[in-house]
Amino acid sequence: MSAFGRADLAETTAPMENDSARIEFARPEQRRQVRDYMIETFYEVAPLPRAIGLTASLQIDNYLEREVDNMFDCGLSQIYTHKGTGEWVGAGVQAAWTPDPDYDVFPTTSLDWLNVAARVAADVSPDPRRRTVIWRDLHWQLIYHYGQKLARELGKDVIVYAGASHVEPKFRTGQTASWLVNFGALALQHNALFYFLVRQKA
Repeated sequence: MSAFGRADLAETTAPMENDSARIEFARPEQRRQVRDYMIETFYEVAPLPRAIGLTASLQIDNYLEREVDNMFDCGLSQIYTHKGTGEWVGAGVQAAWTPDPDYDVFPTTSLDWLNVAARVAADVSPDPRRRTVIWRDLHWQLIYHYGQKLARELGKDVIVYAGASHVEPKFRTGQTASWLVNFGALALQHNALFYFLVRQKA
């Protein structure tokens, strides 16, 4: 993969805030705190990790720690805090890449790719938990593939994938929640592709 990580974006993007909440980029020394928070929250409730058994109690080889750390190392992880109390409202970790002009953006669909990933995982290991890890790694390759494809089509300078985020339930309504999910400013400032889901169309 090309140029995994864009810490320079965090260095040139100011913290964002409104009357009730603040988003700031996590500092290197907050790695463990962010990692533990995401594993205890996002990975326990998000539909995909739960469906494939990618939770703290079912993972192997510390896979979740490595997945969160890889995104944290991109330099764009955020901590959401309530301005009145200072308590954590939530956190998010992202993946980021630089477009690679030499990458082969061959036509595919999400369905075809992930079905092949499942067959590869089944061929490599009889252990269901290890198959999950293999499939997940190939899923990340698909995310990277579509990021390169879309960035090339749209003429973007940076690729940012919204990997995982969690907001505490009591803050999921009203002004705080609507503001927390608005990261369009970063995309506009850096001519970045900011995307959430891969698409089915070839």
